[in-house]
Amino acid sequence: MGFKDYIPLDKKDFSISERTIRLHFYIIDNLKGDNNFNLKSGKRYIDELIWEANNKLANNQKMRLPKGNSTPVLPTRIQYEVEGVTYHKEAKDWYFDHKDDRYNVMSSALWSKYAKKDSVAHIFMIEDHPDSIASKTYGGIAGRGMGTLKFVKLAGCFRLLTDTIWKDNGEFWIRGPNFAAGLMNHEIGHVLGLGHSWVNDGCDDTPPNPNCWNYTKNGPCASKVSNNMMDYNAWQSALSPCQIGKIHRNLSKDRNFTRKILKKNWCSLDWTQSVQIATQDTVQWCSSKELRGNLLLGPFSCLTICRDVSLPKSAKIILKPGSTLIIDGGKLYNDCGEMWEGVFQKKSHPKDLDAQLILKNGGQIINSSQQIPYQKLE
Repeated sequence: MGFKDYIPLDKKDFSISERTIRLHFYIIDNLKGDNNFNLKSGKRYIDELIWEANNKLANNQKMRLPKGNSTPVLPTRIQYEVEGVTYHKEAKDWYFDHKDDRYNVMSSALWSKYAKKDSVAHIFMIEDHPDSIASKTYGGIAGRGMGTLKFVKLAGCFRLLTDTIWKDNGEFWIRGPNFAAGLMNHEIGHVLGLGHSWVNDGCDDTPPNPNCWNYTKNGPCASKVSNNMMDYNAWQSALSPCQIGKIHRNLSKDRNFTRKILKKNWCSLDWTQSVQIATQDTVQWCSSKELRGNLLLGPFSCLTICRDVSLPKSAKIILKPGSTLIIDGGKLYNDCGEMWEGVFQKKSHPKDLDAQLILKNGGQIINSSQQIPYQKLE
């Protein structure tokens, strides 16, 4: 099952429906309760953080590398929804990194203690240790994070919001939710199966680069600065078609952890997201899909489905004259256990050519109320 089948064709291609990832935030403070957001201020910050992060995902930007590239700018079809926010005090796990306790960066102690279910992505908001910040060699002054398949750690959100040591053109600049949104998207990218794009990440449209944070006057960072979400840079505003395809492929695997963190927003019919196969087009779907609208096949078009496609409750598949729908080893069904209306032939004149519905290689139609007669091939 290749990732290329999971790449949206364009902004109007609703066959790759928008996925909503459910998040639970854990604000981890020290025992004194004075080194992170409290629950009230934390919720307010997280609301702004999610808005900024969703805005970045909804407005995918053109790739800056390689220079002069023609990489398509496609919709990510990814958004976040907060399922809950909780506040906790800890004796040692409240900090990200410390010279005497460096295991804390990769430690899963917080996840083991607080992650009671696997139906959400777990985001732990922690802070840097004051001793680490005071060190001139500490590398986390601009905020740090890490992401695994099971949890994410974001460090420094509270400090960067309240600290005014940053200057831009001589003016103080507070690094707030907009700054942290790129970091969070980057780390959740790891949860969704993406690697760092400045190295060989398995995508031929994310070129290796010097991994520059920003532009400099001289050296490789004078020109080779990326804006990809999976690089370390000041923008983190772009995802390539390959990266988008990888995310949606991983979110479609029934046995994958990432599948469990999705909100099931494909159960109810949304006709504004209906999918239409254009007149005389020949299309093949070899990726699992959850459609959110109806499916319409234009006159003399042909659609072949070779994997499972879910239709929302009350949805219809409408075949125009001369069109052909082939279920080749795939399955039409409703992923939510509801009934969808079925497959219908629509004619505007009695002499219109019949449409065809063909099932072969074990193709199935399940949970449908009714369907037109079809030719079944063994």
